[in-house]
Amino acid sequence: MKVGKATSSDKTIVVSAAAGATGSIVAQIAKNVLGCKTVIGLAGTAEKCKVLKEHGIDIALNYKDEDFEEQLTKATPNYIDVYFDNVGGKILDLSLDRMARDGRIVTCGAISSYDSNGGAAISAKSYTRVVSVQLVSRKSMFNILYRSCSELEFRDLS
Repeated sequence: MKVGKATSSDKTIVVSAAAGATGSIVAQIAKNVLGCKTVIGLAGTAEKCKVLKEHGIDIALNYKDEDFEEQLTKATPNYIDVYFDNVGGKILDLSLDRMARDGRIVTCGAISSYDSNGGAAISAKSYTRVVSVQLVSRKSMFNILYRSCSELEFRDLS
């Protein structure tokens, strides 16, 4: 979260693959340690969304739902201040469209392209949005996140 400069004054943080190893830690730190106002976790099953809610995440959205794009828009009326991207692809595109002015994006993974066998790589159809709302994109890896969190009280995490 240090890389994305998330603080308790941020209105909306979105974490893709929020039920995974990295995403679940990021989402819990944003909510339970930093005290961000609204943390939205994205996952691929109803069961994973349920687990996110059990861990205190404010909104859990299933990206496989037919109306996911509508749900994401409804869940981000103030747009996204920090987007922690583990997946790339279509979810990255949708999130770029929902970014707030001066929002920050932390790129950590590209799960959507891991099994593509040379097919579609990370997509950024909405890349022009980066310029139009003056987004800041930050490159991250889990070891940066780990070092940033080494002083945290891990008992604050579920």
